[in-house]
Amino acid sequence: MKTRTLLLLSVACGLAILVAGTVMLLRLGGQSASVPLLAVGEQADVGDASITVDGVTIGDDSVVVDLTWGGVDDVAALDDLRLVVPGHRVAPLEDGAPDACAGLTEVERSCAVTFDTSGLAVAGPVLVVERAGEKARWNLVP
Repeated sequence: MKTRTLLLLSVACGLAILVAGTVMLLRLGGQSASVPLLAVGEQADVGDASITVDGVTIGDDSVVVDLTWGGVDDVAALDDLRLVVPGHRVAPLEDGAPDACAGLTEVERSCAVTFDTSGLAVAGPVLVVERAGEKARWNLVP
């Protein structure tokens, strides 16, 4: 190939990269901001549910989160909760304690969700709730 052809090809490749970068920048600029990190005591509406983290107890083998939640009847609402600790997403336990959360109801009620953290480093735990395409996060550090 001639030098002139190679130079034209390199300019064309550079322009293609510039156009692709501009398109990606425009796509990223149109995305919504990240989900804010709420504090204990703050309320959030996540999908069709209203959730407030009232308190947290961090033990050696478990983390217990006290919630006030309601808004809709959903017996599988515990599946929407995750405790995020370094390197792990922990699902809640379904224990039979009298104050344990069993699911959502239309009427707001207070209950406790227990997460088994035995063998995990619980540094900076965050409660994440994903429901109906929406997400909320609470910083559980006391």
